[in-house]
Amino acid sequence: MDRTFELAERVRSILEQKGHSCAVIGAVALAAWGYPRSTLDIDLAVNLDPRELSEIGRAIELTGDGLRTRLLLPDAEDPLGGTLTITGDESDPVQLVNFYNPHRGRNVLGRSLLLAAKPKIIGELAVVDLPHLVATKLYAGDLADRVDVLEVLRRNPECNLEEVANTCTRLGLGEAWSAIASDLGER
Repeated sequence: MDRTFELAERVRSILEQKGHSCAVIGAVALAAWGYPRSTLDIDLAVNLDPRELSEIGRAIELTGDGLRTRLLLPDAEDPLGGTLTITGDESDPVQLVNFYNPHRGRNVLGRSLLLAAKPKIIGELAVVDLPHLVATKLYAGDLADRVDVLEVLRRNPECNLEEVANTCTRLGLGEAWSAIASDLGER
């Protein structure tokens, strides 16, 4: 994973040079919040025009480090704004998960999670805060994500559930939060 974190740092640096921020989400963020589970990549949240993903991909490939990229652009049915997967010979993939889909309008979750991310948690990488990590998992919405939410909250008993509820409600995920809050029971 060391090489993968190095790759994630390089991607973060390229994003920063282009005026964009990112934050670790997904399994690596879960681990940072005390719930480790296996993963084969590092997911970085971004919130930018999907056309900029293409430019970032070209900039990454031009580093001369043998990095390859695969861009998936969104359509009107996609809740996300596309992904850019970066691979190298000696690391696992780093995936940029874009929360802005122009076909659907601005996604407040992406902007909000980047603003609330905790800076420099893993080297120079910011990590999403716990309320927004829960929101990203509820936004994804499958059974594994629901289990992730329950486990990460159980492992963080000091977490302010009212703050999580307010964040989810503000981001349009209040119903999804209500469905899972009852599963938490008394802590």
